[in-house]
Amino acid sequence: MFAEQKKYIESHVAQTEIEDAALTSKKIELNAWLFKAQYKKSHYKGWSLYSAEILDWEPIQ
Repeated sequence: MFAEQKKYIESHVAQTEIEDAALTSKKIELNAWLFKAQYKKSHYKGWSLYSAEILDWEPIQ
């Protein structure tokens, strides 16, 4: 789901300031989730439920 949301957010052009603020908020939320998941995978390895490929994912720009 992260990859799909990333693709949408990076390609979408906001039409209003409110929409831009909402997209920025979502970027922050999703990137925070990604950084937390990557941290858990890198520090807890086999104990983490995340796939190893999550370490290769890039944050939303």
